[in-house]
Parts: sequence; C-alpha cells; structure tokens
Amino acid sequence: MSYPDYFGDQMQGLVKQVNTSANSQNPSTNTMGNGEVRTTPQMSTQPQGTSWFGSNGYLSTGSQILGAATSAANAYLGYKNYGLAQDQFAFTKNAANRDIANEGQLINNDIVNANNVGLALAGNTLTPEQQAASRAAAENRKVNTAPIG
Repeated sequence: MSYPDYFGDQMQGLVKQVNTSANSQNPSTNTMGNGEVRTTPQMSTQPQGTSWFGSNGYLSTGSQILGAATSAANAYLGYKNYGLAQDQFAFTKNAANRDIANEGQLINNDIVNANNVGLALAGNTLTPEQQAASRAAAENRKVNTAPIG
C-alpha cells in the first residue's frame, strides 16, 4: 500500500508496525501478494443452545411471548377503560338530567309565582275567565324539564 509523499517513510513504517502487532495478537492472518498483511476476525466458538435468549444474547422466543402477553394485557386494560368511560358517561348524563330538572322546576315555580302575584294584585278586577286565561298562559310559558334521552 502506498501513501502520498508528504507522509513519507514514517507512515509506511507505522502501517507495518500496526500490521505486525496485529499478527502477534491474532494468529489468523492473510498475506497479500504485495507484502501487506491483513488479519481476519475470529468467530466465537461457544456452543449455541436453545433458550429464551437466541444467539448472541438477543431475545427471540421470549420476546415474542412477552410481546403477545403485553398485547393481551393492553387489550384487557382497554376493555376495562371502555367500561369505566361508559360508567362515567352515564354518571355525567344523570347529573346533567338532574340539574336540568331542578333548574327547570325553579324556573317554572318562578313563572307560576309571578302569575299568582299578578292575579293577587289585580284582585277582583279580573273575571274568572281572565284569571283562567292568565293561569293557562303561565302554564304555556313553563320550560321543558324532560330528561335528555
């Protein structure tokens, strides 16, 4: 292997020194035709067994089983959360219906009371037909307190 002149002989010597030290540490070497020495990495000779861990310590079967268990747990928790959401919605809906009924009852009582006060102030100046018409008008002004479906 040749390098540009500005590195000179010092770089050539450094490369040979590195290659020589690599040869002493790793017995598996190849000598190229041009005098260059290259080393090849050694593979592990430890036996490969079957376990929860696959080759080289990577999870294989174990990770698939744990992934399936996690998915099943997530599905179950999602189902439980859906049930909780339904319960919460029903509770909120009942509370809203109760609030609507109570507020409507207060408004309707105010309408009837205002009509009764008006009839009392009018005294005997209104005929019974006029008083009945006034009460009917008050009934027509009442708000709907029916619960939301």
